[in-house]
Amino acid sequence: MIVEIIPCLSDNYSYLIHEKETGTVSIVDPSEFNACDKIINKYKKLDFILNTHHHADHVGANLEFKKKYNSKILGSHADKNRIPGIDILLKENQKHKIGNLEFEVIFIPGHTKGHIAFFFKKEKIAFTGDTLFSLGCGRVFEGTHEEMFNSLNKIKNLPLDTKIYCGHEYTNSNLNFCLKHDPKNTHLKDKKIDIEKKLNSNQPTIPSTIADEIKTNIFLRCDDPEIKQGLGLKDSSDAEVFSKFSSGKSEYTLYYEDQPSGLPRWESDTISQFDIALGASIGQKWVNKIGWTFEINFGVGRFITNNQTDDYNGYYNRPEATVKGGLSIGKRF
Repeated sequence: MIVEIIPCLSDNYSYLIHEKETGTVSIVDPSEFNACDKIINKYKKLDFILNTHHHADHVGANLEFKKKYNSKILGSHADKNRIPGIDILLKENQKHKIGNLEFEVIFIPGHTKGHIAFFFKKEKIAFTGDTLFSLGCGRVFEGTHEEMFNSLNKIKNLPLDTKIYCGHEYTNSNLNFCLKHDPKNTHLKDKKIDIEKKLNSNQPTIPSTIADEIKTNIFLRCDDPEIKQGLGLKDSSDAEVFSKFSSGKSEYTLYYEDQPSGLPRWESDTISQFDIALGASIGQKWVNKIGWTFEINFGVGRFITNNQTDDYNGYYNRPEATVKGGLSIGKRF
């Protein structure tokens, strides 16, 4: 199993997997067509696309690759309506083969409701998307902090020598957050030297290993007594400590995590969408003798535009129906 790291967009990583025995070629989370196709083109084929979750910066090139190579797209059953072009629906603990390579599906909600990881047990490799990063974890968008905590523990319990391939190059920024809350950690200080060396040489800081993350990643160290003491949470559960960190991280990292592609850092994360709906409404209007008006109305309708949009959180399905109500007071002159 050969894994090639493909930098995409501003800080994303896609991963090409080549299985030599059968010649099977797969890619994990193809966010950008041109960057990925430069690597894929040397194989002249792409058999499978593996999506960890539905966000646009992880599925952005799905349909282009499916059209060009007739690739089969694999993703979470929970994302069956949110991953473009999905063919094969995967469930927790399911085992599946791409060529002669077998992976196990690990269901890890929190960042999104349908997030999964791909664990190649024999090869000791896991693709964790936006759940576990090097020295960090993903922000909680659709799930809960408790779900994210439990998901990280699933990954934490993999064999210590498992290599972790995550979705973004956030390691240096994550390092600063870890050092802030775990300043006495000598492993973290050694990690800092290694990170600086790799980045100065324009090399990815990925992959890391489970063993390395347990020693250095603050989000996997919520059981450490010194860390709890430093937060004033000496008697709190590990999950409560994680929630404290995760909430703080969301504020600390808003500027660099999961921005929509094409938006500069520090820019607004609000994206507008135009919708058309057809429906009906009823109302009542009253006018008194001196010209004051009072009106109430209520209406229901159904959208006729595409209900799938690409917003700050990636693809999501908004409701098919809309309900509107109103109240107004005015004066006639």
